[in-house]
Amino acid sequence: MKRMMVLLAMLSLAGVAMAQSKEPTYMINVDMQNFTGEQGNLKMSVPLTFLEGFRPQMEEVMAEVRNGDHGVDIAALWEAVRDSGPTEFVQVDGPDGKVSVKTDENFLLVSVDNQDVHDMKVKVPLALCEALLSDAKNIDYPKIMEILKGMVGQDLVTIDSEEIVGRVWISK
Repeated sequence: MKRMMVLLAMLSLAGVAMAQSKEPTYMINVDMQNFTGEQGNLKMSVPLTFLEGFRPQMEEVMAEVRNGDHGVDIAALWEAVRDSGPTEFVQVDGPDGKVSVKTDENFLLVSVDNQDVHDMKVKVPLALCEALLSDAKNIDYPKIMEILKGMVGQDLVTIDSEEIVGRVWISK
């Protein structure tokens, strides 16, 4: 109960601060249907600035990706994908399932269909990939925030599968 009160107080203060701000409030919105696999739904709208609170976790994940024992230069990999233009990078069609990874002019498209994941399609704007992956050693939060603000009304991520149907988008 105490945690809930602290959370409500923080959200109230954030609301007051946003109301006094002259700049429009950009919101990140999440709408997921069948989120828990048992007909559960998730709807959430939080200020885009809320993402700043996850900065340490994002830096930790990027450091893990960057410094892992996989030996992959994420920025170079992304540059190769970006510079290839619309391309189908991976297509697996086997008895255990199907996987496809490709890009078109605007999106990274991933499709998976197997025993665990039934007909999942994920669509991520290339501009968002660029902001997150072009310099894996340094996350440029102001650049990411500006790109996200420029994507008002566009879907950042869409998921369409038997298990989950949903999207993430920016509004103001």
